[in-house]
Amino acid sequence: MKTPEGSLEVRIPKGNPTNIQAITWIKKDLGPSVLALFKNYTTKKDLWGQTYRVVTAEVSFAQLAEIIQKGPSLIKCQTSVVVSSVTTGVGKPVSFTSPPTSGVPEVDEMVCMFVTSPVVNVTHFCTQYEYFSEFGMYRGFANPDPRLIALGVQFSTLEGFAEAEMKSRSA
Repeated sequence: MKTPEGSLEVRIPKGNPTNIQAITWIKKDLGPSVLALFKNYTTKKDLWGQTYRVVTAEVSFAQLAEIIQKGPSLIKCQTSVVVSSVTTGVGKPVSFTSPPTSGVPEVDEMVCMFVTSPVVNVTHFCTQYEYFSEFGMYRGFANPDPRLIALGVQFSTLEGFAEAEMKSRSA
């Protein structure tokens, strides 16, 4: 979101700026992942009945804001650290903010859920925003999914996202 001062904000309702999150560039990574599975499902029966994670990178929301602002950075994945030397950032201040709601009551109502979590041994009503901010998604898995990489999927980078999607929006 562009601010009146010309800077940008990454706004995630009830988000924690430091917890690591699974981030996906749907526009670039979902299609190639599905296509790779479709091309191989008839010849590789071991692909059947599995869940595949389409995760571009794992970063905190504060790190995501920094990547959008500056471009090159270290991206921590459980299996590796990716380093980019190409400047791709928007060149404007980018901050992370955590509003109490999305600003759209229907969306806030839709993402409310009753959570039973073996991780924290508690059952309570909260929002998906709060749950995923605290516990993340796909913990304990290698991301990007090595099974998709083995099928030839080349995942994008968050620096590429900053270059392709955010520069034009910040102009």
